[in-house]
Amino acid sequence: MKIPLKLSQKLYIGICLIIALIMLSILSVGHFSIIQAIEEKTEKNLLKAKEIFIFFQQSRFRDLLTSGKIVAEIPYLRSVMTTPEIDHATILDTAQSTQKIIKSDLMMLADNQGKLLASITEPERSGDMMLQEPGFTQTLKGENYWGIWVRPSGIYQVVGTPMVFGEEVMGAVLIGYEINSEVLDKLARMTNCAVALISPNKVISSSGISMDTIKRWTASIKHHPYEQFVKSGTSDVDLLASIPLMENGHSGFFILADSLNQELSFFNQLQTKFLLVGLAILMMALALGILYSQTITRPVEELVEATKRIAQGDLSSQVPIDSNDEIGQLAISFNHMADKLKKQLFLKNMSIRLLPV
Repeated sequence: MKIPLKLSQKLYIGICLIIALIMLSILSVGHFSIIQAIEEKTEKNLLKAKEIFIFFQQSRFRDLLTSGKIVAEIPYLRSVMTTPEIDHATILDTAQSTQKIIKSDLMMLADNQGKLLASITEPERSGDMMLQEPGFTQTLKGENYWGIWVRPSGIYQVVGTPMVFGEEVMGAVLIGYEINSEVLDKLARMTNCAVALISPNKVISSSGISMDTIKRWTASIKHHPYEQFVKSGTSDVDLLASIPLMENGHSGFFILADSLNQELSFFNQLQTKFLLVGLAILMMALALGILYSQTITRPVEELVEATKRIAQGDLSSQVPIDSNDEIGQLAISFNHMADKLKKQLFLKNMSIRLLPV
């Protein structure tokens, strides 16, 4: 069953649909455009943060390499390491005093056979053969080494330098800076990002990051290991960038995270305000639309009523002329028609009266 609609009702519905479609289009285009702009801005911030992060690491490696070369040339340390039958305690004391001078967090000394002479972080391992460690293997070949070590005592940026006597390598020195939460806090301030370090045996992060968040980030990175940026979360939206802990990528990775929540929250608030303003504009537009539709439909309705009256024999019906548009012209034509019909009827009645009986 079709419900008949008046012309005014059709106009109301048409105006409402047009305005609603316009608002929906504006909101949709604006929403996706702003979301995309926020993501692009965050990606640029992350890319810049990644560059700062890498520069920070390279600077620490350079500092360590400089310190390592200085340590390898200290005469007293060289003499202690090459003196036969010297006790471990003396070597350890020498290593500890040297470590305090260069302010490193890790220091290990080995002879040219790869035997560990002293370690300030793992003193109980004195005497172990360290040739399985890549740092000692490379350094005892006379080459400098740098890399990340994941140890039971912590995670370190490590540099190894050989001790060379003439052309012969007589030992190796490894020194390192620990990567701990304080370092990650410093990196977080420098990069304006949250920073986490994920390794198989240890997880550390900058301040204020929960383990649930780190697990969510880790899962997102592992599911998309080859992407430059990975989006994580549903209610809390973060954009992530990963940096391998070492070149092989098997020992873990760093995560730089920049949250979109603050800007998305601001955008949502702005969108809510825009929606309220849009609703106010919609109400005003509807009010104006109703008035406008009434100005169109009222003369048409008067024409319809006048036509009905003429059909019922009331030839004196006239339609008021309020405008000079098409409807006004129609009203003039209608009134002329009504006058003409009235005159024709009058002449017809007069002619009937004048006919002879």
